[in-house]
Amino acid sequence: MNLRGYAFDMLLSELADVVGEAYVSTRPTDKLAYSTDWSWMPQVWLDRGEAPVTPDVIVHPASTEEIARLLKIANLYR
Repeated sequence: MNLRGYAFDMLLSELADVVGEAYVSTRPTDKLAYSTDWSWMPQVWLDRGEAPVTPDVIVHPASTEEIARLLKIANLYR
């Protein structure tokens, strides 16, 4: 993500408006936990001592309505 400073803070604020502040995270431990999936590549990086690519923000929506609103925000910020 290319957003920094004020723009990134605006993004976090908009995400929190949709799902609530407790369901938006930028903690390093959460980023690492959500950087892997079923793919074997993140495990290869870890095995080689390299850091996997991590997300900038983790968001936990609770409904399809929230997902739709989050997608609009994602499209706005690209």
